[in-house]
Amino acid sequence: MIHLDNLGKRFGRVEALKGVSADIPEGRVTALVGPNGSGKTTLMKCILGLARPDSGQVLLHGRPLGDDPLPRLGMGYMPQVPCYPETLTVGELLDLVAEVRGEARRQWPDAPRWSGWGDPETPDGIFPMGELLPRRLRGLSGGTLQRVGAELAWRSAAPLLVLDEPTAGLDPLASAHLKDRLLADRARGRTVLISSHVLADLQELADHVVFLLDGRVRYNGELGGLLELTGESKLERAVARLMLAEAA
Repeated sequence: MIHLDNLGKRFGRVEALKGVSADIPEGRVTALVGPNGSGKTTLMKCILGLARPDSGQVLLHGRPLGDDPLPRLGMGYMPQVPCYPETLTVGELLDLVAEVRGEARRQWPDAPRWSGWGDPETPDGIFPMGELLPRRLRGLSGGTLQRVGAELAWRSAAPLLVLDEPTAGLDPLASAHLKDRLLADRARGRTVLISSHVLADLQELADHVVFLLDGRVRYNGELGGLLELTGESKLERAVARLMLAEAA
């Protein structure tokens, strides 16, 4: 579905991505793993168009993703740190984003439609929002803001979800519900790119792994292949072994 071709990105003196090439296969859950500062969030932002790579390109179904926003109607995003207008209520935010998405689809009548996720105009969310709708965003806890972020991502009805630390700050019940929904979506063929430092969660959810270290891809392939390569049964230990091998 997505091919990353030799992506490079620099922020001043910091080279965040150093010729990243990898594949995010369609209908699979791909885990993007690596230590802090490895380039995971920068890579996600390049895919989403929130950052422009200095070199290389992102291809969707073989076509380069440039500045055209049309192809990104098929992407739903849940950021690691949500940032929303604090004076809005949750209901107002959900309505605003739904209106923007709907207007974008009306402006581009030939925008790709996707099956299997219900009506794109009235998509299903992930969490009950009733009691939160009248509350202002500035008064919400970090965990509640995460629930709002998840709701916005799932309401996009997008065939591709990009999730950056989606369970961070969620209580155990909400976290379990989100993971159950991801597993159900994986079974229905939805494409997901997910990053998390909770590698036990990723081992449960993902079947493909992209491992970044110091802005470079150190592994891109099946989860089972990574475990076999390292001789480990846990993703956490497999990644640790790769890191130790690089440091040696």
